Amino acid sequence: MRSDGLITSELSDGLTGCTLAQLRSLQASHDFQERLQSARAQLGELRTSTFVKRAVRSAELLHVLAAALANAPQGRDQDVASLCDMKQQAEGLLSSESSPFQHCARIKRGLYLAVDVLQRQAQRIDPQRLQPWLDSARRAVQSIDEQSMVSFQGSEIQDAFRTTVDVLTVLSRTSGR
Repeated sequence: MRSDGLITSELSDGLTGCTLAQLRSLQASHDFQERLQSARAQLGELRTSTFVKRAVRSAELLHVLAAALANAPQGRDQDVASLCDMKQQAEGLLSSESSPFQHCARIKRGLYLAVDVLQRQAQRIDPQRLQPWLDSARRAVQSIDEQSMVSFQGSEIQDAFRTTVDVLTVLSRTSGR
């Protein structure tokens, strides 16, 4: 972290960052179980959304996932940069400057970040029990064609979100929370 409070991480497309205060705002008003419940509800909305709204719903779900991971009991400081990057991928989906051809890549990047954070958190609890779930989530995220448009990747995106939320659910049950 730099002295100005900005947390940065190098990405293939340049430098991104968010403040620790922004990340803490993800934690402010709800506990982990509420965030997890919200993620499950968002999954239902993603499934029933039209292709026009799918990018918006995906952005909302990335925000909810970042907030849930920020509130996870096994979360650590090394997760901050990834969570901030997830938040930025979500914001990029909502940006008027974002091309529809970039949406799948942003969703895929955000979900890979979520799975990476879950992998680190699983290492602190029960890595052998959680590894099959993590592998399933990683395969689902990998199946998203980042060169395609969201309207053509609906089932892949939904499956990737669902398996990622499933890992979060199993992780919460394993950690006793």
